[in-house]
Amino acid sequence: REEPGVRFGSVSFGPDGRLLATSRLPVGRADPNVPRVDIWDWERGEVVRTIDAPAQRVFFAPTGDRIATTTNVPAGDGAIVDMWDPATGHRMATLAHAGGVSDVAFAPDGATLATVGSDATVRLWDAETGLQISALTGHRGLVSSVAFSPDGSELASVGVDGTVRLWAVDLDDHIEIARDELTRTLTDEECQQYLHRSPCP
Repeated sequence: REEPGVRFGSVSFGPDGRLLATSRLPVGRADPNVPRVDIWDWERGEVVRTIDAPAQRVFFAPTGDRIATTTNVPAGDGAIVDMWDPATGHRMATLAHAGGVSDVAFAPDGATLATVGSDATVRLWDAETGLQISALTGHRGLVSSVAFSPDGSELASVGVDGTVRLWAVDLDDHIEIARDELTRTLTDEECQQYLHRSPCP
C-alpha cells in the first residue's frame, strides 16, 4: 500500500511469478522524488530494485531479462519507451514513439516490442537495440491495444476507429502476402519503404 499523495500507475509480473514491477506516480502536486519503478519480491514484501524513471506504465518481458516503461511527453509531443535491466536497474535502450503511447506488448521470445498510440501506427522495435523494425499503418485514429499471438507470428491491434487488425510479423510472411496480392513487382524504393530491404528480395 502506497503512502498519501502517491498512486500506482501499473503493475506487471515477471515470468516466474516471483517478481512484481510497479510504477509510482504523484497525486496532485508534482513531486520529482515520487515517480519511479519498484521491483518487488512480493512473497517477502520487499523492494529488491528501484529504477528512477517517471514511468506511467511498466511491462515485464516474458523472458524476465528486461522491463519496458512508458512516459508520455506533455502536450502530446510523443512518448518515450525505455528498456531496463531489472537485475541492475540500468537503462538498456530508449525508443521514441510519435504521439502518446497507449499500450505496449513484448513478443513471446522478448526480442521484439510493439508500441501503439495516438499516431494511429503500430510500431515494432528491436527490444535489445531500440531500433525501429517497422511501422504498420492502417488504423484511423488512436490505437488503444496491441497483443502478440502465442507463437509471435501475428500481432493484433485495436483502434478507436472500431477495427481490429491482424498483422503478419515475420518479413517472409509479408513478402509472401505481397506476392499473392500484388499484380506487379515492387520497386527497390517500395521494398525499402515497406519491407525495409533494398534491393527487393
